[in-house]
Formats: sequence, C-alpha cells, structure tokens
Amino acid sequence: MLKLVRVKQQNAAALDTASDFSCLLTCSRFEQAKAMGALRKLDTLRLDVTWAGGREMYSWPDQTAFDDASAADIVRSGLIGDGQFAGFVRNLFLRR
Repeated sequence: MLKLVRVKQQNAAALDTASDFSCLLTCSRFEQAKAMGALRKLDTLRLDVTWAGGREMYSWPDQTAFDDASAADIVRSGLIGDGQFAGFVRNLFLRR
C-alpha cells in the first residue's frame, strides 16, 4: 500500500508541473442495430485536444484556435464525451 501512495504522489507532482500540451484525437463511432447484430461504422471524428489553463479545449484540425465549448458542442451530433484526454489521469492521481 505504501508503494501505491508513493506512485500517486510522484505522478501528482509530475502532473502539477506539466506544461500545456495538445494532441490529435481520432475516434471511430459505430452503431449496433440489434442486441447481437453486427456493428456498422457511422463516422470517424478528428479533433485537436489541448490541456491548457487546467482544462481541456477542442477544435477541428483545420482551425487555428481552440474553442471554450465542450466536445459535444463542437461535434453537435452523435455520442461524444470529453474529459478523457487529461481528466482521467488527473482524477486518478490528483483526486484527494
């Protein structure tokens, strides 16, 4: 148990000092018509995601600036979520 505490502390320190960063997110979305039916690909989303100022921001790859809106506001249709880029890791190690 002591090792886990040490790992969380080390990762928390690293995340607190990490500078802002960004990446390109590619996500394929599928639907399943019946309970056991085959999956059918609907589309593939490509979004730029950045962690800056303590939050995630999104934009389409061809835009020059990030938007304050959520991923769902930018995509506007279909199932999409946000907070998975850096939020998951930060919650795992920084949540007290």
